[in-house]
Amino acid sequence: MGGSTSSQVIGVPKASDVESLIRSNISGRPRMFGDQYIPGRLFLTHSLSSVEKAIKPFLDSIPAPFTWGVETEQESVFRDQFGVGAGEKRSANKLFRSNLFAEAIKSYKSAIKSLNDTLGYAYSEKSKIEVEEALAICHANLSAAYLASTPTAQQNLKLALHQATKAIEYDSSYAKGHFRLSKAQELLGDVQAAMDTLASALRIPNLENNKDLVDRLLSLQTDGRGLPNQAEEFKTWMKNLLVDDPLSAKRMEGVQGEWRNRVKTHALKFPDGVN
Repeated sequence: MGGSTSSQVIGVPKASDVESLIRSNISGRPRMFGDQYIPGRLFLTHSLSSVEKAIKPFLDSIPAPFTWGVETEQESVFRDQFGVGAGEKRSANKLFRSNLFAEAIKSYKSAIKSLNDTLGYAYSEKSKIEVEEALAICHANLSAAYLASTPTAQQNLKLALHQATKAIEYDSSYAKGHFRLSKAQELLGDVQAAMDTLASALRIPNLENNKDLVDRLLSLQTDGRGLPNQAEEFKTWMKNLLVDDPLSAKRMEGVQGEWRNRVKTHALKFPDGVN
């Protein structure tokens, strides 16, 4: 609950204090429904469950679309535990942005441990997905920290690859997991695997228009030179990519979206077109 009162309540507040706080927040907010702001939903923390019965008549009297509830003990523990992991992730991000990669690595590892512990308190499929999405971000960021700390060290590259793989396992639609996996694969010398990773990601519906993934795949497919600016060269490049090279042709099956749009738009630059 938001808002403030003129006096502090130590410990669990009385039902009358809770009701007074809710009333003051409703009357003190911008008008949306008549003379009062009526929130759509209100959840009381588990610590207020002892006053639930006393304030129920008041909360039940608030008109629709308002609904309310009291979180369970498991929901409360989940929220607190998730907050620990989220806080550690924010600290790790700050360290990363300050180029303190060794410290960021430690902090991401701590966040991952806390979030893994939180999975045991997940009380619904939605809460489980919430944790898994946070874990995907942490693993992908840990991969980035390994890549940034000593990018030429084989052990760090292998750790970066492992962490990016974990990120994709937790959330296959998280683009940065695929991006960092492909980067680690490239730096480890396996450009074919790096392109496979990106093409596979671009076949995922909500990633098919991801600009960063498309940019990276095209960079690898053109050895960093960009799309050919001569019609014949472009035509040869496309034929090799989609027909003559069987590994590449297989890789690009089903890749549509932004990659396909990008090469089609480029083909329009040539007066006679490219068949």
